[in-house]
Amino acid sequence: RYTALIPRLIDMGPFARLDLEDLMHADDVAELFLRLEQSPYADIVRHARRAFEDSHDPFILDATLDRAYYEGVVRRAQPIEAEAGKPMRDLMAGLIDRINLV
Repeated sequence: RYTALIPRLIDMGPFARLDLEDLMHADDVAELFLRLEQSPYADIVRHARRAFEDSHDPFILDATLDRAYYEGVVRRAQPIEAEAGKPMRDLMAGLIDRINLV
Protein backbone atom coordinates (compact mmCIF):
# COMPACT_ATOMS: atom_id res chain seq x y z
CA ARG A 1 0.00 0.00 0.00
CA TYR A 2 2.82 2.44 0.77
CA THR A 3 5.02 1.32 -2.11
CA ALA A 4 3.48 3.98 -4.36
CA LEU A 5 4.91 6.65 -2.05
CA ILE A 6 8.50 5.41 -2.11
CA PRO A 7 9.45 7.03 -5.44
CA ARG A 8 8.13 10.38 -4.14
CA LEU A 9 10.20 10.36 -0.96
CA ILE A 10 13.17 12.69 -0.76
CA ASP A 11 16.48 11.27 0.45
CA MET A 12 17.60 13.77 3.07
CA GLY A 13 20.99 12.09 3.35
CA PRO A 14 22.96 13.15 6.40
CA PHE A 15 20.24 15.62 7.43
CA ALA A 16 18.09 12.67 8.48
CA ARG A 17 20.46 11.50 11.18
CA LEU A 18 22.88 12.71 13.82
CA ASP A 19 25.27 10.72 15.99
CA LEU A 20 23.26 11.03 19.20
CA GLU A 21 25.77 8.95 21.13
CA ASP A 22 28.50 11.48 20.28
CA LEU A 23 26.28 14.44 21.17
CA MET A 24 25.37 12.94 24.56
CA HIS A 25 29.05 12.92 25.52
CA ALA A 26 29.41 16.70 25.22
CA ASP A 27 30.51 18.14 28.57
CA ASP A 28 28.66 21.43 28.21
CA VAL A 29 26.65 23.57 25.81
CA ALA A 30 29.77 25.03 24.19
CA GLU A 31 31.11 21.56 23.36
CA LEU A 32 27.69 20.48 22.09
CA PHE A 33 27.69 23.46 19.71
CA LEU A 34 31.20 22.55 18.52
CA ARG A 35 30.15 18.97 17.81
CA LEU A 36 27.01 20.09 15.97
CA GLU A 37 29.07 22.54 13.92
CA GLN A 38 30.80 19.47 12.43
CA SER A 39 27.44 18.13 11.24
CA PRO A 40 25.17 18.93 8.28
CA TYR A 41 23.46 21.39 10.63
CA ALA A 42 26.56 23.60 10.91
CA ASP A 43 24.95 26.73 9.44
CA ILE A 44 21.90 26.46 11.68
CA VAL A 45 24.04 25.82 14.75
CA ARG A 46 26.40 28.75 14.12
CA HIS A 47 23.47 31.18 14.11
CA ALA A 48 21.97 29.56 17.19
CA ARG A 49 25.29 29.61 19.05
CA ARG A 50 25.70 33.34 18.39
CA ALA A 51 22.14 34.04 19.54
CA PHE A 52 22.66 31.96 22.69
CA GLU A 53 26.02 33.59 23.47
CA ASP A 54 24.39 37.02 23.19
CA SER A 55 21.39 36.25 25.37
CA HIS A 56 22.00 32.98 27.32
CA ASP A 57 18.25 32.55 26.94
CA PRO A 58 17.20 28.98 26.07
CA PHE A 59 14.01 30.31 24.43
CA ILE A 60 16.07 32.43 22.00
CA LEU A 61 18.21 29.37 21.25
CA ASP A 62 15.12 27.25 20.58
CA ALA A 63 13.47 29.93 18.44
CA THR A 64 16.65 30.44 16.39
CA LEU A 65 17.05 26.71 15.77
CA ASP A 66 13.38 26.32 14.86
CA ARG A 67 13.38 29.24 12.46
CA ALA A 68 16.50 28.09 10.62
CA TYR A 69 15.29 24.49 10.46
CA TYR A 70 11.86 25.35 9.08
CA GLU A 71 13.29 27.82 6.58
CA GLY A 72 15.37 24.90 5.30
CA VAL A 73 12.31 22.65 5.14
CA VAL A 74 10.47 25.25 3.09
CA ARG A 75 13.47 25.69 0.77
CA ARG A 76 13.73 21.93 0.20
CA ALA A 77 9.98 21.63 -0.42
CA GLN A 78 9.90 24.32 -3.10
CA PRO A 79 10.60 21.93 -6.02
CA ILE A 80 7.69 19.74 -4.91
CA GLU A 81 5.51 22.80 -4.36
CA ALA A 82 6.29 24.04 -7.87
CA GLU A 83 4.91 20.77 -9.23
CA ALA A 84 1.99 20.31 -6.81
CA GLY A 85 0.93 23.96 -6.52
CA LYS A 86 -1.30 25.60 -3.93
CA PRO A 87 -2.45 22.38 -2.17
CA MET A 88 1.19 21.57 -1.34
CA ARG A 89 1.86 25.15 -0.19
CA ASP A 90 -1.23 25.04 2.05
CA LEU A 91 -0.22 21.65 3.48
CA MET A 92 3.33 22.83 4.23
CA ALA A 93 2.09 26.06 5.83
CA GLY A 94 -0.38 24.17 8.01
CA LEU A 95 2.17 21.58 9.13
CA ILE A 96 4.82 24.15 9.95
CA ASP A 97 2.35 26.34 11.83
CA ARG A 98 1.08 23.36 13.81
CA ILE A 99 4.54 22.04 14.68
CA ASN A 100 6.34 25.33 15.15
CA LEU A 101 4.15 27.40 17.42
CA VAL A 102 6.77 30.08 18.08
